[in-house]
Amino acid sequence: MKTRRWIILPLLTAAVFMAFGIRGLIEYRKAEAGIARNESLRKAIAEVDRIEDPRAALEAYRGIVPSLPEVRLRILQKQWLVALDILRQIRLAKYNRVLEDDVPALYAGLTDRLHAMKELCGTVLTDDTPLRNEVAWRVYNLEGAARLLEAFTVLETEGNWKKVASMLAASISAFKSAVEAVDAAEVSNLEKDMPRWNLELLHEDIYVKKFTMVRPDSERLDLRDNLEAVIPEKGGYAPGEPLEKRIRK
Repeated sequence: MKTRRWIILPLLTAAVFMAFGIRGLIEYRKAEAGIARNESLRKAIAEVDRIEDPRAALEAYRGIVPSLPEVRLRILQKQWLVALDILRQIRLAKYNRVLEDDVPALYAGLTDRLHAMKELCGTVLTDDTPLRNEVAWRVYNLEGAARLLEAFTVLETEGNWKKVASMLAASISAFKSAVEAVDAAEVSNLEKDMPRWNLELLHEDIYVKKFTMVRPDSERLDLRDNLEAVIPEKGGYAPGEPLEKRIRK
């Protein structure tokens, strides 16, 4: 019995150590594979980041797997640039007799783009994947920009003032959420000011109060022009400082 015990104990000990060794090796290989995947993903994102054409970059980002929040943010940013390009085409076509018949189709395409942006914003913000504030504020900011451009589009195509007022309120809400998220993020003061600029420009009484009142057609035309003027530019960010630097929440 003693002889058998002296044989079994070393074998059992060796088996235990071997099991731990195999497990450690498996974990090491998993970690090594994870590092390789992350590096491959980083390189894929960096490669697409160098694509200048927004539409081509948009399709390339959609092909990256897994679609991390940082990748989806880039998709949103490119969608916004494409939407601005469509808006530029609309502005040119409206005053061109040869192209003016294309305006309804351009507005329809713009509306589809904005709906896709809003849907993706909602997915990113409600997904189970942990979302860093550095990403969240940009998504909220782009959502606010998309809703603002949508309000302008409805104003141009439908003239539905109640619908526009609702969209404008949703845009303001998104920009406020962007301000809250950017305040909790570790970013520069310049970035912290960006959603504030958008919100301040939009929240000025000169723009907002006109939606709650019935105005003559001439003033409605002024409002349309004013609303177009505050649509954020590249990246969903306002081009300059607000009329007032103090923000009312």
